[in-house]
Parts: sequence; structure tokens; C-alpha cells
Amino acid sequence: MALRPAHTLDSDSPDLFDDGLGTIVTDQTITFTGRAFYSGFSRAWQPPDNDFAGTLAVRERPSARWGSLIWVEYRNEIVFRTFLFPGRVDPEAVGASAAEKVAEVLEQKRIERLMFKEPDLAPSELWGDGQ
Repeated sequence: MALRPAHTLDSDSPDLFDDGLGTIVTDQTITFTGRAFYSGFSRAWQPPDNDFAGTLAVRERPSARWGSLIWVEYRNEIVFRTFLFPGRVDPEAVGASAAEKVAEVLEQKRIERLMFKEPDLAPSELWGDGQ
């Protein structure tokens, strides 16, 4: 019995280690409203450019009095925040709208990094992440 390789590499095959994920969106929500927001956000999410890679975290802090505070973080910075009240709005539609807003904010931040150069300050002093 001869063993054959599961996959052979040739010039036309994609890199085995290229998973193609680019951006990962994590769900750290608790309530039904938060999960519906995440569902709409993750379906609508399109990275601002092809080279975009990183982790977005969708987080929630529910409150019986105020509804759910939901926010999206990128590199430990809040890039979107909203309050959602159960039964008053469609959380999936708000999530889809939030995905577009987050993409706009991240693209704006990328442009700011490219255009703003300060010779007296290191990038980590300007943006905190070294990029």
C-alpha cells in the first residue's frame, strides 16, 4: 500500500498557509438583541481594503433600564457605539448599518496614518499601536 500526499504543490496552487480570513469578527454579546446585532454586522462586514487584517470585537453591556450598550472595538479602540432597546428597533438592520460605518472609520484612520507624519513623535506615541 503506497501513501500519496494529500496535496501537491505546483506553481498554480494557492499557498497552503494562506487561510484567506483577513479579518476576524468576534461575538462577545450576551442577549438576543446583541446576537441579532452581531448577526447583521457580520453578514454586512466588508473590509475597507484588500490588505485589511485584524480582529474586530463586538461587545455588549446589557441593562434592564437602558437597553443594551453595544460597541465595536478594533485594536482596543472603540470605533462604533450604540444603545439598542429590545423591541424598538431591528438589531440586524442596525448591525448592517454599523458595519458600513466601521469600514468608513477604519479607512479614515488608515488615511490619517498615511498622511500625518510627525518627526518629533514615534508612531506608538501618536496611535499607541506602532502602526
